[in-house]
Amino acid sequence: MNAEYERAKKLIREDKIGEGCELLEKLAQEEPNPEILNDAGVCLYLLGEFSSAIERFKRALAAKADFALPKINLFYLEKACDLTKSFDLQFRSINHDNFSQAAPPPKISVIVRTYNRPQLLKNALACLKNQTFRNFETIVVNDGGPEEIEKVCRESGLNGLRYHRFAHGGPAAGLNRGLEMARGEFIAFYDDDDVIYPNHLQGLLGCLEKAGQPGVAYSDVRVNYFDRSENLVRSKIRSEPEVNLEVLFRYDPISSMLVLVSREIFEKLGRFYEPLAVTGNDWEMWIRIARHYKFFHLPEITAEFQERDRPDRGSRLGLFERYYYSNLVLYIHRALALFSFPQIAANESAYRTAVAELNRLLQKYPGLEKKLRLYGLYHARTVHGFFYERARNFSGFGAGSEARDFYKLALKLKPLEPKILIGFMRSLFGRRGGGA
Repeated sequence: MNAEYERAKKLIREDKIGEGCELLEKLAQEEPNPEILNDAGVCLYLLGEFSSAIERFKRALAAKADFALPKINLFYLEKACDLTKSFDLQFRSINHDNFSQAAPPPKISVIVRTYNRPQLLKNALACLKNQTFRNFETIVVNDGGPEEIEKVCRESGLNGLRYHRFAHGGPAAGLNRGLEMARGEFIAFYDDDDVIYPNHLQGLLGCLEKAGQPGVAYSDVRVNYFDRSENLVRSKIRSEPEVNLEVLFRYDPISSMLVLVSREIFEKLGRFYEPLAVTGNDWEMWIRIARHYKFFHLPEITAEFQERDRPDRGSRLGLFERYYYSNLVLYIHRALALFSFPQIAANESAYRTAVAELNRLLQKYPGLEKKLRLYGLYHARTVHGFFYERARNFSGFGAGSEARDFYKLALKLKPLEPKILIGFMRSLFGRRGGGA
């Protein structure tokens, strides 16, 4: 069996998932080994056979109840299946504001989300009024905010402004209500606290027209960081020369919603997932789009994105919630592979040690699977580096006990590594952060 299992692992490391799966399934029939069952489940999940994958993970746990990997795989795959079944992504057009359909459609529909910030919305609409490109409609979607928002819209002086107020449903619901109303060939998004320069729409449209194909245009953005007293702390330029699927699996490179998207993309791929939290719905959409279309970069600063230090972002619960939704989005897109072995064969011994420790830590900390960003474990260049970074995250979030345990695990994998030792010593004295 060992020789056949090694052959299956080699096939999987070469991205021959189907062939590796066939071999693992055969081995699982001969002996219900929990590692083989977990790995067969991961292969089936990567191949889109979710029901069969769930059954393999359950069998792996029946064979070894404290096995962390099938536990995590089962948890997130079931959540992903429940979410995708619970929401209809089908694109649809609904005339929420009874707008005259006889009017010729604009080139661009700009969807402006707002909730409870009338003064910021006033400034945002003023930016739209100053656009050099004029053939656009503005759709303000009020996500259950005060009715005075409508007055701000009426007084803006913007031609072609449309307004819709609906019961509070969250950020993705606002995007979808705007999409339902949009008539433009291209769709732009704009949050009420962001700033766009006069060349924003003109530049992004020119970028897509130059490309000559449906896609997403995005520009460089100035990111302004504010503290909870609304004081500007610092600013930086965010420039992402290339956005593709590989980049998107690692992080969300798009600042806010400051993009221009060909309408036909939404017509073909559907709407935003409303059940996803703030941290997941737009990122999930970019991943979905990147599987079929290209992102085109405009190397000019055309907008400012405001990053505010909100209580929900700074709290330990809020930060862990981001990791949970990050993992969930990646499971939806079959981008996480928690095999019982690492992608780099030379890391096998360290990986097995880490998995054994992870089994223990999941027992010690119920719900730990929701607090770990899982991407990169299978592909990690160094296994100790993966756990060192998670230790730093726990330390930064004020989760001292978890931080100490993850530093210990990293040290077990890489004894006497200076930066890990420094981080561990800091965690012993209750200090946040870690080694440089």
